[in-house]
Amino acid sequence: DKIGPKTARTIYEAVQEENAGCLGLSNVKTRPAWDAGVKRLAGLLSDISGPDMQVAQIGEAVYEYYRPLLKAMYDDHPRRMKDVEHLLSMMTRYEDLDQFINDMALEPPNTSADGTLFEQGTPRDRLVLSTIHSAKGLEWEAVFIISALDGRFPSAHAMHREADMEEERRLMYVAATRAKKHLAIVYPANVWDKSTGSMLYRPSCFIDGMPDDVLEKITYGGESDWY
Repeated sequence: DKIGPKTARTIYEAVQEENAGCLGLSNVKTRPAWDAGVKRLAGLLSDISGPDMQVAQIGEAVYEYYRPLLKAMYDDHPRRMKDVEHLLSMMTRYEDLDQFINDMALEPPNTSADGTLFEQGTPRDRLVLSTIHSAKGLEWEAVFIISALDGRFPSAHAMHREADMEEERRLMYVAATRAKKHLAIVYPANVWDKSTGSMLYRPSCFIDGMPDDVLEKITYGGESDWY
């Protein structure tokens, strides 16, 4: 049986209650029909969360998990598998997973392994991930501004200089005005920041304290993480 959005939300909230990150999935109770699939996913997350896992090893583990799903979902799975294998070869060049994800998000491959261009689809068919600088002059129906925490946006380094803070404030304005109809400013309940060696948890000073008639505040998981 397939899991729909409502059930996925229920499982997500149960994982949040475990307070053990993605590994909390292994303790979530689900319907018997979904039990095997959930346990298999929990096993994958446990495997790739090990401290000694290399980027390429993580890719291989995810590929082995995804391969039977890909075969079941797509008639052209052999071609798609070649594309995934090409991605795995790219992962061998990286030692840091965050760097790999950042590079792929900002400059994803635009051709298949056989040299054909990927179908871009219409704006309603895809999610666009962009830096704020790259978004200048563009607009979308809905925009999500992520990581809106003091220490991230504005950055920890900018918070010590007035000129840098003004530049960050201008960037927040640029990001917010990219939205035609819907704007969501998002921040996690807390996150460890390696560069400063501290836990970040305060919402960005650019939005903290704004009245509810300007930004509606929505809470998930017991902490405020959406505006």
